[in-house]
Amino acid sequence: ANTLVAHLGETDTTRMEGTEQNINAALVIRHPNYNDKTQDNDIMLVKLAQPAKFNQYVAPIPLPSSCPAAGTWCLVSGWGNLLTHGVAYPDKLQCLREPIIANAQCKQAYPYYYSSNMVCAGFMQGGESTCQEASSGPDQIIQARVTKLQLQAWSANFASSQEDFPLPLCESPAGLAPTSDDASLSVSASQGDSGGPLECNGQLQGIVSWGYECAMKGHPSVYTKVCNYTPWIHQMMSSY
Repeated sequence: ANTLVAHLGETDTTRMEGTEQNINAALVIRHPNYNDKTQDNDIMLVKLAQPAKFNQYVAPIPLPSSCPAAGTWCLVSGWGNLLTHGVAYPDKLQCLREPIIANAQCKQAYPYYYSSNMVCAGFMQGGESTCQEASSGPDQIIQARVTKLQLQAWSANFASSQEDFPLPLCESPAGLAPTSDDASLSVSASQGDSGGPLECNGQLQGIVSWGYECAMKGHPSVYTKVCNYTPWIHQMMSSY
């Protein structure tokens, strides 16, 4: 795990902003029931080699106290591909607000792979998305680039309230919604950036996992349902 580095406080990947904390990973724990064919149990924990220093750029996010209800508006962030077809990765952190979608609709959209360990969010009519079309492995609470929304580790105490939880310094990828002339354009924060956080009411409710034809009609983004894993996360934290 010493080859994995968490970049905390990152916003612009093209330059040093003076807010970054680059910390090696000391331990990586993949969920024992991860299924690489269905992406079920798509979660991994990373323990930092040393504690992060909390400030206005790096802060913890609480684990969920309950599962999110359909219709709840959430915020997702990441450096994912802005195109459904083609490649256009942003330099600066992107954010998108989107609602939780009812499980029945998600199951209808993805009848073969969607499980009770997943939650989907987005817009069934298309146009905006955050999905990861081809996951390369278990997602992680700490990923290669970690911002305010993405810090969750043994080295930190969880924030106790939403007031303790600052929003990320990010841009909204507005103006890229698909049109009749170019269906390859989409509004996406995390396609190709698996592991990004879905924050709902100040709590980490989802981790970007997978999807199909991002931002296209009837294809919402699929996230790991973090509320199903809080006992396992606490168990791992206390054991290691």
